[in-house]
Amino acid sequence: MGLFDALRNPSRRKFVTGTVAAGGALAAASALSGCGGDTTTTSENDPQVIEDSSSSIDILAEFSDAGTVPKPTATWTLPLGTVLLASEGTWVAALQLSETAAVANMLGVLSLSSGTVATLLSAPTEGSTFSFYDAHCSDSVFAWVEICYNDRSWKLFAQPLSSGSLSGDRAQLAEGDADFDPPRFTVHGGSVIWLEMPSSSGSRTAEDSHCRIWSTGGGTETLWTSQGRFATAPTVSGDILTITPRVHVEEGRYYGITALDLADSDYAQVDQLVLPQSIQPFEAVYLNNQFAFSVEAAYQSGGLFGNMGTFIGRDSGPYYYLSREPQQCVAGSGNRYLIKSQSSHFLVDTDEQTYAVIYAPDRAIDRGDFSPSVGTVSSFVTFSTVRSLDTGLPESVTARVFSL
Repeated sequence: MGLFDALRNPSRRKFVTGTVAAGGALAAASALSGCGGDTTTTSENDPQVIEDSSSSIDILAEFSDAGTVPKPTATWTLPLGTVLLASEGTWVAALQLSETAAVANMLGVLSLSSGTVATLLSAPTEGSTFSFYDAHCSDSVFAWVEICYNDRSWKLFAQPLSSGSLSGDRAQLAEGDADFDPPRFTVHGGSVIWLEMPSSSGSRTAEDSHCRIWSTGGGTETLWTSQGRFATAPTVSGDILTITPRVHVEEGRYYGITALDLADSDYAQVDQLVLPQSIQPFEAVYLNNQFAFSVEAAYQSGGLFGNMGTFIGRDSGPYYYLSREPQQCVAGSGNRYLIKSQSSHFLVDTDEQTYAVIYAPDRAIDRGDFSPSVGTVSSFVTFSTVRSLDTGLPESVTARVFSL
């Protein structure tokens, strides 16, 4: 699936088949670090199979409608084709459509103070055969992937970001071609965190997967090695990284939603929730000392977690449960959580036991708003393509900011 396929649903996994060439992504990481240790953690909790109905709180059945719809604190009209991508801080990475036929897309950042988008890269750095595939940023680092669809080769780059402009030197963090997926990654402060995973259809499917971290002015380290593919993209909330490696590999197909402390020099494990056998999470993040994760399919076993929907809780529960098909990772602040369903956002307050529904703007295309907000945030952003009132054709992108 290419980037423009993913634009129709930016929450879906943007995988294409790619491969690490001889010396590929692992060699690139080692070259940057000079050394770089492997801080793989082997602590594995027992699987949680929740069968007791008292351990589940059905939000739609047991919470009340708040009766009022939150109003945006800011609304901006962005150029048609703009896609906002998960970012941290006062800038949001943005994919922009190019005005020329020579270049398919461009990369920029949206200012959350002014609502303006500044273009950072008007064309891929690797030449005309490459396209921009994904991008994320913090207030100090902008990272992106460029891909060549002719041979499935790709490269991951990072560059310092200062006041919404690129500065300093561009660093190549990893590269690959036929057997490894383009990395799923996130940015936190001055660091880029990505997953190196063999493609499920390539010739190196038996190899381990790795979670790597690179820091500005430093090198690259391995945070975790998984005997199998990670289930979700890495996410950061506060200083807590959430990853979903395979665990208990000798016993079956288990995924452990694992929280690591990025503020700790050894990246200590903070918490872990092991899902029942064969159940694969769709998105996951650790916030407010709880796991917020989703399952996008219904399973015949697995107890509570065998249901499609979004879950918030830890250990044996109780878990708050929203029985809607999940679309994106959860964002929140304290006891308030933003959960994306197909056509709207649910703003859930677990203390007040209420929910409010945030609908997409009028004339929004397809399933409404999406959001680049992930994890703990004080406000969240949504964006949606809207149609012209006169022609009914896509006309622009509406971005809105809501306070939590």
